[in-house]
Amino acid sequence: MIEKNIKGLLLAGGYGTRLRPLTSHINKHLLPLYNKPMIYYSLATIMLAGINDIVVVSTKEGISSLKKLLSNGSRLGIKLTYVEQKEAKGIAHGIIQARKFLKGQKVLVNLGDHVLFGNDLSAKLKETIANNRTTLFAYRYPQNKSFGVAKFNKRGYVEKIIEKPNKFVSNYIITGLYFYNDQLLNNLSKIKISNRKEYEITDLNNIYLKNKSAEVEILGRGYCWFDAGTFDNLLDCSIHIRTLEKRQGLRVASLEEISLREKFINIKKFKNIIKTEENSDYKDYLNQILKEYNMNDA
Repeated sequence: MIEKNIKGLLLAGGYGTRLRPLTSHINKHLLPLYNKPMIYYSLATIMLAGINDIVVVSTKEGISSLKKLLSNGSRLGIKLTYVEQKEAKGIAHGIIQARKFLKGQKVLVNLGDHVLFGNDLSAKLKETIANNRTTLFAYRYPQNKSFGVAKFNKRGYVEKIIEKPNKFVSNYIITGLYFYNDQLLNNLSKIKISNRKEYEITDLNNIYLKNKSAEVEILGRGYCWFDAGTFDNLLDCSIHIRTLEKRQGLRVASLEEISLREKFINIKKFKNIIKTEENSDYKDYLNQILKEYNMNDA
């Protein structure tokens, strides 16, 4: 089911300094995570929410590379609009750059350098969108001093997010996935540049929490999250994806498969995609999905 009146916003800016020298001559979002570019996984999350109208924010060089990979998205039955972020001034700054495309819209924001997957993620995201309440997605991650960490009150609700805390706050981080209702631009206009010379996403999220106009959804057992911005996490995430795919015979973040199942494309277009694929294991996989799809419709 295609969601209406909602945009996807994929933030793929920055310079990947934590991944030097790998990123000296390649956009970090094109680095491989097992058998796919990193950007596939974040794009897949947005598509699994039923969203086919997506704005991609990146650097000038990043946009050039991403266009070569994804073009305008029409092959997948989606619409990709590219917006340049000329300066790296934080996650919220990336949202600000895309604001003219987001007016009056609900927005699912996802970062291009983290990976999140789980069996019922698609259903959870669609339920969140249907509820139309700003939702921040949290995940248990004890090694959390480099992230925004959820602070709980005595009743067990998240009352505030502490950015990169020096002392223990909780074991839960706010991941790089956020659903905002149509009040996003209004609240975005209230944040100021921080001492780090950035527009902080944590400041934006704390406005929602202070006004009691957002909820925090904790992603529990059955979900897997990786920050793909470090060497160790690139390797750990690749190994995890390989294990899943080998054991189940299913691909994580197969964009063509998602497009078919979400009805962004029809079976005829899916067959045409397969025909244009070079002979490979991936073409064999798409043919397998085609057979299963036809059997289920029989």
